Amino acid sequence: MVGIYDDTFIEFLKKNLGDVRITTKNIVVPCIHCEFPKKKEHYHLHIGLEEPIYHCFHGSCEKSGTIRKLIHAIHGYDISDRFVDKKHFEGLKEKKLEKLEKIYDTFHLPPLECDRFHAKTMYMKKRIKFLNLPLERIEGMIFDIDTFFSSNKIWVTDKLAKLLPFLQKNFVGFLMTNGGYVMFRNIDKNSGFRYYKYELQNTPFLDYYSIPGQNKKSNKIVLAEGVFDILTERYFDHVNVVNDVRLYASVGSASYTNLMKSLIFHEKVFTPRWIFLSDRGIHLNYYKKIKRTNPYLFVDGGSEVYYNKNGKDFNVTPVIVEKFTL
Repeated sequence: MVGIYDDTFIEFLKKNLGDVRITTKNIVVPCIHCEFPKKKEHYHLHIGLEEPIYHCFHGSCEKSGTIRKLIHAIHGYDISDRFVDKKHFEGLKEKKLEKLEKIYDTFHLPPLECDRFHAKTMYMKKRIKFLNLPLERIEGMIFDIDTFFSSNKIWVTDKLAKLLPFLQKNFVGFLMTNGGYVMFRNIDKNSGFRYYKYELQNTPFLDYYSIPGQNKKSNKIVLAEGVFDILTERYFDHVNVVNDVRLYASVGSASYTNLMKSLIFHEKVFTPRWIFLSDRGIHLNYYKKIKRTNPYLFVDGGSEVYYNKNGKDFNVTPVIVEKFTL
């Protein structure tokens, strides 16, 4: 056994790709897309020893996906069942789910103190449509921005130091899932300064804001551009999928391709089915193009795009759902 793979997998790689190097966490081989059959000192395609996924770290390539996809590209059809020890893999996956810790456990989040931050409290209640949900249950939310920075000993730039009093008074913060940055939202809807993003640390992939669904074993992930889209959808369930969703995620923009890659690697979802909560201004062809140019991200098929016919996004109520299948 080499990780979750039978020894014959190493022989398969050597026979078809040539050079094979095994590290503590990966099998490193020539990338079938950008390096094979070139001879180089260092290759960039990494195959996970604990997860059946791969990623090419060459800057001009960055292809990624599941072992099924990789073996199909090498061999012509999928024979991954010969190589992956499913029982061993499932055992590792269950252990990881049990031990999964979000970055919220390592950053100190100040108590919300709703009485003290009355304006921020009312802003949040309006944004989540006065849903009967204690604000303390909203993942990674920050009212006391001064205390967040000071208690976590976060380095503050000169620019941020000048902005902090303004942010403390007028903004609500959302800590991204992997601690890459904080996204601040202005509670004054008439202000021209609506957003502010502050990087906390480098993360290997695009960071995102996420909240858990009700099925940890599901391969369904709901994606949206904005934090409030996924917050309201998670609890109102307009598209009627909440009982079979693993995760709701937002990137703060429409960079869906990078978000999808990041989720596959951070969340270890190997056969993802995507559910897009689209802004009205993003045409369906945009999603079709993502699927056409990145087919390895759609290994399970049946992904869906939803629009709110009553507004620009899913934070505008009442939501009238319009569904398309990719």
